[in-house]
Amino acid sequence: LILERCCGVFLAPGDSNDPDNYMLLDMPLEMEMGSSSTGPLYVIKGVWDPVSQPCHWLTGEGTRSVTLAIDVVASGVLDPIRFERKTQFKIYPETERFFLSSRYLSQQSYTVKLKLNSEDKHRRFSLESVTEKPMTSSPAG
Repeated sequence: LILERCCGVFLAPGDSNDPDNYMLLDMPLEMEMGSSSTGPLYVIKGVWDPVSQPCHWLTGEGTRSVTLAIDVVASGVLDPIRFERKTQFKIYPETERFFLSSRYLSQQSYTVKLKLNSEDKHRRFSLESVTEKPMTSSPAG
């Protein structure tokens, strides 16, 4: 399965699966392809400026739960494929100083099952996460 491009990155409060709750993040995106021991590896990068596109449910301090979704177009597949990831983060007060000795990254693998239709085009049949393992890396800079 070859990914051609990323159509957008979306954010929704909590464990939302309701399409009306998703907010398209307005940001330039880069998609890079590499390889790993298990096959192709795609990295999608983007920097979102919350000041230029505010989100009312992200205001205030405390821990939040969000769902991050990425829509990608794959060659030979009719509809975009949406990958979702539920995660938590914390918003600190401006006066609090903290230092993270490492950045926490995660890697998630998916299995995509496709069905071939009469026009020799594929439709997504199912998408499920196969693995999820936390990884750490040293801080940038």
